[in-house]
Amino acid sequence: MSDKPKILIIYAKYGEGHYQVARAMKERLERMKRFDVTMLDVFAMAHPLWDKWTRFAFHQGSIYCPKLYGWIYEYTNRIDPECRLNQWMRLMGMDRIKEIAKRERPDLVLHTFPYLATAEMDAAVMGDCICMTIVTDYVLHNRWLHPNTDRYFVASEQMKSWLIDKGVPAHRVIVSGIPVRSSFLRNVAQHEVYQKYGLNTAKPMILMMAGANGVYAKVKSDIDDLMARQDAEIVVVCGHNDSVLRTLTKQFKHANQVHVVGFIEHIEELMSAASCLITKAGGVTLAEARVVGLPVVVHRPLPGQEKGNAEYWQKQGFVQIVADRSGMNDAVQRALLWKRRFIYEYGDGYHTQEVHAADMVTEEIVRFMATHVKKTIGARATGRLLMD
Repeated sequence: MSDKPKILIIYAKYGEGHYQVARAMKERLERMKRFDVTMLDVFAMAHPLWDKWTRFAFHQGSIYCPKLYGWIYEYTNRIDPECRLNQWMRLMGMDRIKEIAKRERPDLVLHTFPYLATAEMDAAVMGDCICMTIVTDYVLHNRWLHPNTDRYFVASEQMKSWLIDKGVPAHRVIVSGIPVRSSFLRNVAQHEVYQKYGLNTAKPMILMMAGANGVYAKVKSDIDDLMARQDAEIVVVCGHNDSVLRTLTKQFKHANQVHVVGFIEHIEELMSAASCLITKAGGVTLAEARVVGLPVVVHRPLPGQEKGNAEYWQKQGFVQIVADRSGMNDAVQRALLWKRRFIYEYGDGYHTQEVHAADMVTEEIVRFMATHVKKTIGARATGRLLMD
């Protein structure tokens, strides 16, 4: 058994974002060779049937009932984080989670998903375990809040202000940006990517994320419009959505400028080589696009965190939101012009906050674990934080 401090990173597979942030932090922490790091989808392990049902409901609801999804998001954001509903949700599967905690015995739990059951457990189970949270959106939802959280890592000063307004002490909130995998930080040769995917190097690339577990499945008409109005290579990534992959591959098998692919492990290659990204507004996807200087077009963002993410970056001039298909081509054209100006102004010398996010989180973890004051059982029982 390793005598290194144990770090448990909690994620969930509601989309790829939470999982990718967990991967980014595991990669960064393991590079130090000072910690024993484990990733865990604790929600799926604690109650797998409920996990499958809620993920199915989330994906279907976001496609067919976006207004209902938005209403649920807003309603749960208005209620007290310590109300009975939120406490019940955190306590679901608690016996199973206690078993996991006793087996893993972590020194620190790092949440990348707002399921904070590990923070709910008392010191008899968790000992003097540190609990930290990386918020993976550019807007704050009350589900991220828990009184036993020792540090919050957030994407912006605005989010820090929101947390302070909620009663979180300022010194417990660090503006780090959203961590991305180190592969997004390396230089990618565009011509090599074009060669790998059989693209015409004389044309810009428009990258479309069409999989998203079905959230953005109705893309055929968008592709048809782009083919008619844009002299560009169009790469359509279907992710794990095999149904969309089969359908689009069949529909565009004779269209030389359209390239339909499935899940791409090294998506940073395509994002680095592209001139425009059409996607849903997941916080992590937008952070990754920002790191590689890729302008984004979002078509009718889902009410809730996606709408908030898109609006945040729209104010920065980095994201364009289009409400209908008629505005798509104009937005894409503006994005292509933006990308040309970006390359001219920055070349390979562009840096944004997200570039250093994983480093900032890691540095605070190292500092905190070296200097923290242990929580007592009494402090845990009252939910009062002592580790400042």
